[in-house]
Amino acid sequence: MRLPLGIAVAVAALALVGCPNPNSIGVQDTGTVAVTTVDGSTGQPVAGVLVNAGSTITCTTGPNGTCSMQVPVGKWTLIASVPGLHGSADVTIVKDTQATVTIQMSQ
Repeated sequence: MRLPLGIAVAVAALALVGCPNPNSIGVQDTGTVAVTTVDGSTGQPVAGVLVNAGSTITCTTGPNGTCSMQVPVGKWTLIASVPGLHGSADVTIVKDTQATVTIQMSQ
């Protein structure tokens, strides 16, 4: 009884040799982007703005008009919107660094 079990364990171990680490599959290099949203006509911070980088990466600005988010490395267009105002800005994300961007909001 022990011999077939031992053989099965040995075969399974050999089958897994060379397989990638399942914990590293799909891991992406990221950086952070700190976003500030301001009213384009007054220069005042705009709170409650939803900022998108792509379709699934988002943050919402607080009372001081800022938020931050982790974004995969590369070039991104950030889209910002709140009822009555919108804006966008391009940013390049570098691994393990923080980019800073100010988005001018307008009607």
